[in-house]
Amino acid sequence: MPLTDPSIDTINTDVMALGDRRTDTDLVLALVDRIPGMRGVYAGRLRNAHQIEAFVANLISVNNASPRPCDPVPSRMPTT
Repeated sequence: MPLTDPSIDTINTDVMALGDRRTDTDLVLALVDRIPGMRGVYAGRLRNAHQIEAFVANLISVNNASPRPCDPVPSRMPTT
């Protein structure tokens, strides 16, 4: 568990908060901002959640298909 593991000091991620009451989302974003490395983003009203969820699914798919900066770039040349 990253929040209880003393060897992990930051969690680099973005957190999107959606809600119909801005005071509620502001509270969530304030809590997120207290965690080192996290960034809170207001993502709109709750009625848009299905669009945000589809967008996040695409981001995850692209992220999983792309090499990370520290990973070697896979060769596009066929091996024979």
